[in-house]
Amino acid sequence: MRDRKQHCTQLEANSYNTPADFLVMLIVSGAALLVMGAFMGMPWLGMGLVFAIVYVWAKENADQEVNFVFNLAKFKAFYLPWAYVGLAMLMGQSPVPHLMGIAAGHFYVFVDKIVPAQYNRTLLWTPNFLYDSSFAQLQHSGYATRLSYVGLSGVVAAIAVYPPLRMLMPLTHT
Repeated sequence: MRDRKQHCTQLEANSYNTPADFLVMLIVSGAALLVMGAFMGMPWLGMGLVFAIVYVWAKENADQEVNFVFNLAKFKAFYLPWAYVGLAMLMGQSPVPHLMGIAAGHFYVFVDKIVPAQYNRTLLWTPNFLYDSSFAQLQHSGYATRLSYVGLSGVVAAIAVYPPLRMLMPLTHT
């Protein structure tokens, strides 16, 4: 889990200009997971969101060498999501949430990177209201120095993986 949080933090810090851009990636990946989860009958896809983040990180850092499972294996980052799927299968877990996360991450990469490069069309952008919101202002406030270690990526990773924190996320508005 520590490695996945590290990938999330690196992705937020190195691949996106602002936290708002990272939030758009999370929203698009989360929406893709919700659609897949509705068809598959899987309401909780927190691990899928973590794997979407790992997949996007692996695509952004494809040539970086990574250590896997306490330095037992070393390979290119491009293969990391698939190695996690294999490890989950070896441990007797279902690979379906992991594969759904990889599919959601690939959907984001396709819409954000491949379509603009191949077809010269921009399908995805960060809305201006996210730049102007209090979310963006938090980055420039005095709290930013205290929150910089955790960041948005740390909060997302904690909520997605730790089940009691999921209860803090309202599912419906009353």
